[in-house]
Amino acid sequence: MTLTKGDIVSIAGPSGVGKSTLLRSIIGQSSKPNSVKFNDINYSSMDKEWLKEFAYVPQESFIYVGTVRDNILLGRELDEALMQRSISDSKLFDLSDISRDLSLDSYLSPVGSSLSGGQLQRLALARALYSDASILLLDEFTSALDEETENLIIATIKDLSSNLAVVGVSHRPAFSSISNKSIGFKKGMPEWK
Repeated sequence: MTLTKGDIVSIAGPSGVGKSTLLRSIIGQSSKPNSVKFNDINYSSMDKEWLKEFAYVPQESFIYVGTVRDNILLGRELDEALMQRSISDSKLFDLSDISRDLSLDSYLSPVGSSLSGGQLQRLALARALYSDASILLLDEFTSALDEETENLIIATIKDLSSNLAVVGVSHRPAFSSISNKSIGFKKGMPEWK
């Protein structure tokens, strides 16, 4: 598989076939690191510096104890312009369901969190966008969003793809509709289309 800026790759297939495993393997979260190769080089023998090129939004988002800002930064230095762009592109504060109660200074805790699944997904997307990586990996990143919000996020992903490559898993048609490449599964093996 070759990725270039502007590519949007949709990974499709039935549940349990290995779509999420494929994404995790790309960033080295494979149970068999010697089976993952990039340019015919085993992942386990590569310099891990290249991982900075990837931003990953997992199926199940997580939060740390701290503010919304802390959860986006994850210890990285604050770049205010990048923060504002990440918030805007993820639609984190644009939607009425959270804008009245959530700000960058809002305190979050994994225990008893008041964030919905969709809010967590938008927070995870803001976190990934803040990394300013050149390849965005998205795993069921709109599964907890309503159709209107999903369409807004999908349109933003399409706009952003001119500056990065996007690889995403989704069972919903909105993401597939903007992809220019796809990976399907045949007999449990990924197949580039």
